[in-house]
This record gives sequence, C-alpha cells and structure tokens, in this order.
Amino acid sequence: MGQSVAKLQEALRLKTPVKQVLLVGDNGSGKTCLLYGLKLGFGSVTTIPTIGFNVETVRHRLQEFTIWDLGLRTKMRPLVRHYVPQMEMLIYMVDASDRTMHNEFSLELWGYLRNAMEEYGKDTVPCLIFINKLDQPNGMNIAEIAEGLNLSDLAKKAPVRMQPCDALSGQGVLEGLDFLTTVAKGELGLTIAATSPSGYLKESPNSELPAAKPAPPTAKQFHAEELDDQQFLEAFVDQSLGHFGVREMMRLALIQRLEGSSALATLEAARLKGYVEHATRMHFWAARMYSVPLLQPVRDTRTFLTEHCELLPVTVAEQESLLKKVYSERIDTEPTWAATVVPPDLADDDQAFLARIEGAGIYTGELDSFASLLRLGFLLLKASPRREAIQRMDSMLHRFEPERPYHETRQYVALQLAHLALTKHPRLKDEPFYKLEELCPDLCQEDCISKYYSEKVLAQGQSSFQAPDRQPLPTKLESAASRWHQDLDDQDFLKAVQSKTLSSWNLPSLARLAYLHLNALGRRQAVRKLLDELQELRRAPEVQTGLFTHETLAYFTIHMIHYFSATEKLSTSEPFSEFIKKCDKILDASLYKAYYSEGTIHCPEAATSFVLPDLCPLPDLLPSDR
Repeated sequence: MGQSVAKLQEALRLKTPVKQVLLVGDNGSGKTCLLYGLKLGFGSVTTIPTIGFNVETVRHRLQEFTIWDLGLRTKMRPLVRHYVPQMEMLIYMVDASDRTMHNEFSLELWGYLRNAMEEYGKDTVPCLIFINKLDQPNGMNIAEIAEGLNLSDLAKKAPVRMQPCDALSGQGVLEGLDFLTTVAKGELGLTIAATSPSGYLKESPNSELPAAKPAPPTAKQFHAEELDDQQFLEAFVDQSLGHFGVREMMRLALIQRLEGSSALATLEAARLKGYVEHATRMHFWAARMYSVPLLQPVRDTRTFLTEHCELLPVTVAEQESLLKKVYSERIDTEPTWAATVVPPDLADDDQAFLARIEGAGIYTGELDSFASLLRLGFLLLKASPRREAIQRMDSMLHRFEPERPYHETRQYVALQLAHLALTKHPRLKDEPFYKLEELCPDLCQEDCISKYYSEKVLAQGQSSFQAPDRQPLPTKLESAASRWHQDLDDQDFLKAVQSKTLSSWNLPSLARLAYLHLNALGRRQAVRKLLDELQELRRAPEVQTGLFTHETLAYFTIHMIHYFSATEKLSTSEPFSEFIKKCDKILDASLYKAYYSEGTIHCPEAATSFVLPDLCPLPDLLPSDR
C-alpha cells in the first residue's frame, strides 16, 4: 500500500497540465469498466474486481486526465485519505440498482470532499457524479439518488454534475467529461481584464476556480441596473450585487457569449459565486441570450435587453408562462432540477432550441435525429437568407466536434428539404416548426433521407457532400403521402407488409400494424408477433423501413394503443379506420417525444431491443386491464 501511495505522490509532483482525478464509489458500481472503456473503447472490456488501484491517462477535448480508480474493499476505505491530498477532481460512481447503499451515499461522498476541502485546504473540488445501471429493475431513480447525496447542499460548495450513464456502452460518459473539461480549462474562473478592448469578461491563462463558499457581503451593495457592463462584472466577481435575478443572469450570459463561452459555463460561474438557487431555471434564461443573431456590436447589455424585449417579459407572470411552455410542474417539485440542469420535459419552443444550439448547450443526442437537423435548418431559413443560413448552420455544427461528428451531407439535405417546405407553404415563415411537422410529416421521419441515399453513400458524405444514389433530391415537394395507407383495407395492408411491397414505411403505418396484431392476437402474442415481423423486415435489403422496424418504438406504440383503448374504453376489434376516428392521436409521429429524448430513441440499442423511456415513464394501464 505504501508503494502505491508513493507512486501516486511521485506522479503528482510532475509539473504537467494533466488533471488528477479520483474515481471512487461502491464495489461493483462500474468504475473499472468506465475507466477502461474510456481508454480502450466501450463494449470491448471485460473487468474483474479491482484489488488496489488502476490508473490511466485519458484525453478528452484536448484535456488530459489521470484517473485513479480505487478498488478498495470496505475495510480498506480509510486508506483513501492517502490519495486525497493532490486530488483536483472527483468522480463518484453510483450503482442505481443497489438500494442498500442509499443511506451511505451522502456520508461517503461528503467524507471524500471534506478531507480534500478542510484537511488539505482546498477551496473546492469539482465533482462529477456518474449514475450507472439506471436500467436495472427495482433500482433507484435520479430523484432518490439526488436526495441520498444531499445534492442541493453539495451544489452550493462545489461545481457538481449528476450524469446518468451506461458504463458498458459509454452512453452519457463523454457528456460528463465535458463538464470536467469545462472546469479544467478555467472557463468557470472569472477575472476582469481591464485592458480588454471590449471591457468584457476574459479568461485568465492561469485562472483558478473561484471560492466555492460565497464571500461575506461587502459593506457596499450595488443595484445592477445602475452599473454599466464593466462595473456589473466587477460587482459580480466581488459578490457585491444587491440582487441577482433573471435579468442579471441574462446580462452575464450575453457577456459570456461575446467572449465565446456557453450558457452552461455562465450558469456554473454564477452558481460558484452563490447567485443561483435553481440551476434549471437559471440555465433556461441564460440560454435565451443565444437565441438571437448579433447583427451589430453590443454596446451595453442593458440596452440590448431593452431592444429585444421578447427575450425577457416584463412581468413575473409572463416569465413563468414561458417556462411552463417547456417545463412541467416537476421543475419546482423535484430537488434534482434545482441542483443540476435538466432538459425540458415538455415540447421545446423554437427559440429555446435555437438558443441551445448557438450556445453550444445541446442535450445528449439532441442533434442526432434527421428531424432535429430539419428543425434547425427551418429556423435558420426563417431568420436568414439561404446562403447565410447555410453558413450559420455549418458554423454551429462544427462547434460540437469531435464529440458530435459533423456530417455535411445529412445537414445539406435537411436544409434543402426545409427550404422546399417553406417554398411550398409560404405561411410557414410565420409558424413554429410543429406546423411543418403537421403539413409535411414525411419530411420529419428519420428514414426520410433513406429515400435518396444508401447507407454506404451516406457514410461517405460526412466531410463532403455526396450526390444521392437512390433518387435525386426533390426540386419541389409533392403532396403528402398516405400516412397510414388508407387506400388499403386492413387485410390488403397486412398482405403488403408481409410481401414487403408496402409503398412507404412510417410510424402511422406501424401503429396500424400494431393495432391489427393486437386485434387478432391479444397483447402478449401481438407484441411477440410484431417484433418478429419487424426483425424480418430489418433483414430485407429491399425494404427501406427506418423507424418502422424500430423495436423500442414498436413496443411503445402497442403499449399506447392498449393504454388509449383501456382509458377511453375503445374497442380494438373494429377496423383500424374506425378506431382512429375516436383516437387519431395514435397517428401522431411525435407521440414518443413526450417519453423519450432524441438521444435515447436513436441510440443503436433502442432499434433492436426495448429501451426504457428517459423523460417520463410509460403510462400505466388501468388495474382491470393488467
């Protein structure tokens, strides 16, 4: 043991920009799997219980981390103190499936931080909390874990991020490292650069994180509206602002945007200075400052907000109304949402969506779907001429490399189809994106691009545009295709599916197929029949099915048909055309978005096996129907 401590201390004495990270957590929580997944690639690692420690250096976004994975059994945990003195960051791994650890989480985590922050004089230790095994049955949810960790208190003392992950597949892991990289680069360490031509916030080359504990109030308290931007920043850094509300957060976010920083970095800076009580609420307002193009130099943030009054309504009631469009009441009832930024759980408005993209604050997988690229292209074309929209889209999406690979062909096709939709339906210029979804539902399907490109050609089109090999891109939009093939009766529809001659494959047609199997076989056998049929279609090279054969969406669809029929007392023994007269919402191709994020629904596992929803649970069936 003495040799391992000596080896650690010797490594830490080396003067290097590498950040030293302590990886701790309960036995079997997935620490070693996570470490070697980062080092060797996820899905290719087999681990055994760690005796002693593992140590590896990994690189993420030009930042290197030396991660010490401590495999200490319970009796050896007191020896962790020998690893703490030079610790710069902490990763704490939670096994969500282990309820026996629920009461030990807080004591253990706070023990590590207390050793670092009190015994060794550290002001703050950034803490990344990975939550593994959330998919296991009867496990804890995020709210329970947040309560067990006393997260609301922890967030007041240190930069902290709760990040769901899968240590086997790597899902969510890089998003967690983004947080540590932001901290490591000093983006949260704010200083005033008096010599800056703009007078705005600058990043000091050797900036340190500000103190985690807010300093005592100064004798002089300033009212923000009386201060120009330079004075505002000085008062912010000195913690002498008498009030820090929504308007102040938006001023700070605009200043950060002008310096090339993000909404999330702005939030963390304000939180470390003690100004943020609710992370999700404040992030919402910070992100709005990225939603408008800056066509002219910003002379003063107060003037800018006055000129763009649509960004910040005057009354509190109007401000709450904006929040309620994208967040349910859970924003004020679940403690996790106050401690860490949570994605919107209702339909996101276009302005907030564009704000996140411009502010480099996208949620996991948010731009992975073709519909999300179509939406981005649509919003840019509404705001800018075509050439400028192309340039803005390229600039935005290049910013997410290498975590989210740039794909020129997919992005060009999305922009082209959005342009055609605006040309065919000029009134969309004044409408939100969901109106395009209603008028042109086929464009928003994930398999839309498969009409024009094979997988082989599309794979070649990442760095440069590739011409389509299946059929030319359209120069105008035709009338919308039959959504559920209403020109066929139920028997002919089934025959067309089985013979693989259906003219198009989409989610409304999947709903019809699920309904017909449920009608004929009952729920259990219908699920089995549907999944077997879709597996066969996936193997058929002549069938371009996309989301039609998506296993998670198939299970979701049959569950929702069963749910609607049970709650609304509808029969599933009549023709499908009669059923949808009473329940046309089952034809809504975006129905799943209330339950699944785009990142989850488009992950590879979801296409070939059932994945649990990550936004909210599937609705329960009535007791009598279980």
